[in-house]
Amino acid sequence: MYNISGITVEELLDLDIMNEGKILAGKKGLTNVITKVNVMEVPDIINWVEEGEFLLTTAFSMKDDLEGFRDLIIHLKEKGLAGLGIKTKRYIKEVPMDVLKIADDLGFPLIEISYDLSYSTIITGVLTEIVNNQTNKLYRIEFLDDLLSKEEARHKKAIEIADYFDFDTSLSYSVIVISNNTTSKSSKFNPRLTDYLYQINRRLFSIINRIIKNSYPKLMLGNKSNKIIILYGNEQNDSIKKVKEDISAFCNEIIKYAKFESIIDNIVIGIGGNYSDSMELWRSYNEANRAIEYLHRVENKRLAYFDELGIYRILSYEEIRPDLIQIYNELLGSLIKYDKEKGTEFIDTLKNYFKYAGNLKKISGEMFTHYNTIVYRIQRVKEITGIDFDDYDDRLNLQIALKIHDMIKAD
Repeated sequence: MYNISGITVEELLDLDIMNEGKILAGKKGLTNVITKVNVMEVPDIINWVEEGEFLLTTAFSMKDDLEGFRDLIIHLKEKGLAGLGIKTKRYIKEVPMDVLKIADDLGFPLIEISYDLSYSTIITGVLTEIVNNQTNKLYRIEFLDDLLSKEEARHKKAIEIADYFDFDTSLSYSVIVISNNTTSKSSKFNPRLTDYLYQINRRLFSIINRIIKNSYPKLMLGNKSNKIIILYGNEQNDSIKKVKEDISAFCNEIIKYAKFESIIDNIVIGIGGNYSDSMELWRSYNEANRAIEYLHRVENKRLAYFDELGIYRILSYEEIRPDLIQIYNELLGSLIKYDKEKGTEFIDTLKNYFKYAGNLKKISGEMFTHYNTIVYRIQRVKEITGIDFDDYDDRLNLQIALKIHDMIKAD
């Protein structure tokens, strides 16, 4: 679970004390996380700053060295600082254009701060918000864990404090899971990947919070490992069609903003079923995660409803995986071995056989292979597998085995 112990630059600007603050440049860095605040009034500050800091300055040390001001922005970005808050009008009238440009290019936020606002007020406000944020998130994560638990006692404990978290028990809910496209398991061995996943989650949180604030009041939001969990509430008398339309509109907004911020390739969205009894929410959560597993196995697809996965709804049950492996080996083992040893393309030919309902001419065109070669391959597939293509059950079993093959190949 990520240790989210800060606030974003965008959240800083939302604080009441910053009502006169405005961003001058570096909007792409609004999701940078502030973990502490520091004051800069000496030229060698770069030796004393740390990653995650938000610096405050009157630009006194830069008033006679505007070229050095530009270089400072580059160094602060390299050190991983969250941004720079500047009090103008005293030592510099305005930030030079070339400084604004480099901040924009780097995505490093420059915030103009009211001259009347004291540093101590800003520091106290930010640190208070960080502590409150962390405390609220920890409680919320525990609440969501209990709410989505299959254990009746844990779920009952969550319902008893549901009002505190604005969870409306009169609504029906669907669980939406947004997952980073890189597994958290890999990140344990790669600190840079861990930080990258963390930054993606922060940006997603920022996107979703903006969307929720505008149009979607009946949502709960939390995070777990490399996943963001959303409980989407609907009126209990809403039709399934309306529920899906509402959820699709919401998810498409997330996808739109993720494309805009160039993180769309990093996320997939799985959606579980809609349940009116909160005790059944664990099912929706489980379904959303299985939809995520499906999305990790396919290309160029960002969103999936569990109830639209067809045969994968059955094949995704972990409990039956040993049986699936056995079916796979019995029906396709000899064919896969033959392909590997002889360099043939029998598996691909078989997939296209079912894709084009046995139309050998279309298979030939799809695979850029002579028609007679396709005829020969199909005959050899029948001989190697011993499958009777005229038998409905045999054909069905073979198609399921090919689906299992795709799953195993993806894994």
